[in-house]
Amino acid sequence: MPLPTLDSTGELPEGVHQATIAEIIARFGSGTPQRQAITTRLLRIYHLAQATGELVSSSNLRVTLDILSN
Repeated sequence: MPLPTLDSTGELPEGVHQATIAEIIARFGSGTPQRQAITTRLLRIYHLAQATGELVSSSNLRVTLDILSN
């Protein structure tokens, strides 16, 4: 299922939305230098998790997203 349309303020609707890494990057990974930098960080974390076989829990994902946005 694709990501839902952004609301009038440019935000995703409240809730949990599943997406592939490719869908996330296609939707949010370009435009500003900050988005490009965050995309680079996200890909690094994603590839590291794949290489180590570590699973990301929902609580760890929140922390990861906080790190990416700072």
